[in-house]
Amino acid sequence: IRFSFLFGLPSIFRGKTAQLPLNTIKSTRLDRFLREQKAESKDIYFQTSISIGKLSHLRLNRVNLYIYDFYLIGKSIHHDLNEMAQDVFSDYDAEIEQTHQPSKNSRRKGKLGKFGQIISQYLNSQSSLAQAIGMDKNKFGRLMYSDSEIIALDLYILTKLLNLDFKLVTEAICGHLYLNSAEEQQRLRDKYQAELDAKKAKRDAGKQKE
Repeated sequence: IRFSFLFGLPSIFRGKTAQLPLNTIKSTRLDRFLREQKAESKDIYFQTSISIGKLSHLRLNRVNLYIYDFYLIGKSIHHDLNEMAQDVFSDYDAEIEQTHQPSKNSRRKGKLGKFGQIISQYLNSQSSLAQAIGMDKNKFGRLMYSDSEIIALDLYILTKLLNLDFKLVTEAICGHLYLNSAEEQQRLRDKYQAELDAKKAKRDAGKQKE
């Protein structure tokens, strides 16, 4: 599947972008969402191999939530990716909705025809897309060669601006990723339990010395 969202921004968004700060951690509501779903980090770890420590950082907004992790977390809890994105990124809905409002110039030109709708996606430069997600245009250009570096929120904003289906785009990017096999999940459960037992034994030994 090929998508045009990396090539240009429709002209109606020219000069109107989601003003996100450059080079910052882009917070989400992942923790609240997972609590509402009663999803425990250890269960996600068993299915995805995303470490419990990393999941903790993601939930506390200490690191950015990249699209690979977003996809695997969603698959592990069997949740629709569009619905998950709407909840996790709900803090940005107002800004995204504002950028959807056409400018005065675009209103004067009238509704685009089919040809205009297609061509308009190629009229703007790469810098327009980069600005829409608050990113340096050179760094944005590198994303076209490294799917794993795409921040999930950035992809969500771009798909909204370009009227693309977030779930469809995400599955096209991440469809090669799979949850762990039953055997691997059991191995990680055993490893997790062994670590808990070792910590408990260490605590008990310390109490005996006292």
